Amino acid sequence: MTRIGIDVGKAALDLAATDPIPTLPRRVPNTDAGIARLVAALAAPAPELVVLEATGPYHRPLLSALLAAGVPTVLANPAQVAAFRQARLGREKSDAADATLLARFAAVHGDALPRADAADPVQARLRDLVAYRDDLVGEQTRLRNRIHANGFGGDAAVAAWLADWERVLDSGRRTAEALRRGDDDAAEEAARDGQPPARAVNTFAAANGLPACGTAPA
Repeated sequence: MTRIGIDVGKAALDLAATDPIPTLPRRVPNTDAGIARLVAALAAPAPELVVLEATGPYHRPLLSALLAAGVPTVLANPAQVAAFRQARLGREKSDAADATLLARFAAVHGDALPRADAADPVQARLRDLVAYRDDLVGEQTRLRNRIHANGFGGDAAVAAWLADWERVLDSGRRTAEALRRGDDDAAEEAARDGQPPARAVNTFAAANGLPACGTAPA
């Protein structure tokens, strides 16, 4: 009952399995060619389940390819995976470690997790937006807590950065609501509204050497 975890990054896909699979690549590029190689490598071992996390837009081509190939796949909620990591007292944070964690998550919880299916593109995009918004809200809360814990709560530059984050999140909320209504024009306008504060957030992050403070950390 082999189960496989895939850690999805912008540039690469890292794989780990609950059982040794000599032919399984440990890493492939997150490109059409890399995804094709990965799917082909899964044909012979025929895993019972593959688990990957929702990661904004970066998981979508892989998920589509796995479903098209008939590979049983779960798109895990990042909050569930984070809780699983904490329960196991996980300390190591790397792409390979995350893939191993996802394989273990699949082994423990796989039977209870809903399988992914091919979705309407608009609905898939909407789910991505909602998941991304939730990630941003969680990251904003964590960063705000760290700022206050370290005594930077009254810093004007930090206050401006938080205000820009609020505008980014408001743009995401309005974009998601417009997509739910089927109002593409309003969604486009809301998304445009979020671009200037997003640039300001990322400028602050880059200037202070804090990539995790940006809107799309690597």
